[in-house]
Amino acid sequence: MVLVVEVEDRTIKKPYLGGWRHKITGVQYLNANSQTGPRQKRIPWNSQCTRPIQTVETKTRFTETRVHRATQMWREDCYVPNVSDKYVGPKPYETYDEMQSKLDIEGKATMIQKYYRAYRIARFIKESAATYRQFVADCKRHEEERLLAYKRRHQHDIIRKTYPSSRFDFDMLYNLMDQWKHSQMKRVAGIFFKGAQRAANVMLLNKSVDMLREIDQLKQNVKTEFLEEKKIRFLTFHCAPIEWNGYKGKPTQMITVKVQRAREFKRLYDNLSCKNSTVESRTELLVMLKNSLKYHHCQAVNELVYLIDQEITLMSRGVRNKWLNQLRRRIESAVSSVISENDDLFKLRLGRFDINIEWSPWNCILLTEEEAEAHYYIKDFRTVYAQSLLEKIFLAQEQAKSHFRELVVFEKHYRESSRFYMVQKRKDYEAPKAIHSYA
Repeated sequence: MVLVVEVEDRTIKKPYLGGWRHKITGVQYLNANSQTGPRQKRIPWNSQCTRPIQTVETKTRFTETRVHRATQMWREDCYVPNVSDKYVGPKPYETYDEMQSKLDIEGKATMIQKYYRAYRIARFIKESAATYRQFVADCKRHEEERLLAYKRRHQHDIIRKTYPSSRFDFDMLYNLMDQWKHSQMKRVAGIFFKGAQRAANVMLLNKSVDMLREIDQLKQNVKTEFLEEKKIRFLTFHCAPIEWNGYKGKPTQMITVKVQRAREFKRLYDNLSCKNSTVESRTELLVMLKNSLKYHHCQAVNELVYLIDQEITLMSRGVRNKWLNQLRRRIESAVSSVISENDDLFKLRLGRFDINIEWSPWNCILLTEEEAEAHYYIKDFRTVYAQSLLEKIFLAQEQAKSHFRELVVFEKHYRESSRFYMVQKRKDYEAPKAIHSYA
């Protein structure tokens, strides 16, 4: 067998469409060859150079016919048996109505609707049963939560009645005492005669007075504890360092001189408020506090030094600590409002006494926030304040001028210089117009 192999030239014969030639190598570059590819071949790739095309495989198979007998047809190589033949005859004519009645489309549609309704009812019953079971479980859980809430509320009410800490708790105690009083009066009126009723009412009145006294004592203790906690929160807030986000968002803290001073005051206040200190440690603390105040000269410092000397004298004479509680409370709080004698540091504001003159240590008054707002609208102080109060304020202002005499001289020179007017001529300068601007 001879195998003939033909090599086809796949290059494309195209006309010259222009190009360019390399100056050194002399290679020519044509536009047609660079822009288009070869054409598709007429003969598929899988039909070339394959084994089935070059060789032929032969197979031998033996067959056996289904019927081995002579044929009944004119052809000898074909025989068709008549075992499976069917005889078909004409049927009677069937009209369209007969055909529709035979198909029974309405009956089948009715059957589909019946089974679909049954399916919907079964699904509705199943969903309703699940919803009912969920509803019963929710009701049971809600009832348990309601009983638990009532139980907790009852326990909470008992704790609030035993250890009251808010105004609502004390109102509840007053209401409970009033109910008890009415019930006792009703019981006395029902079982005693008129003479015995008076005696029972007197005893009931004495019990009510004792109960009111106990409630007022509890209220006073709660108020004292709240004020102490408020002072401690105030001192703790000022002891915290200044924080900000520095370079690359890194948190930075800075402890200023003000923070150090606040921490020193906080430590001093904690030592003064300590109730379990010995006589020696208490005396040492008071002496240290007195030495730290010897460079300050004002009325408040003089009063504080007087109280310290008084406590040291009483402790040296063997006076018990329970008799010194009031004196120690006076030492702890030495700042108060000039009008209402309010010593709450959160409510006090140090504003201008005369609103037409700029703030200074000799033109200020210590008032609460509400008093400061009312003081701002006063035109004539003599029509509002008493003469004794004004004399007290003027005396304090003269003492401030004497204490800050160097600041008075500095202010005088500063106003006469051009720097004061340079500050006032700035665009961002705003003169204070209200007393709470200095709060």
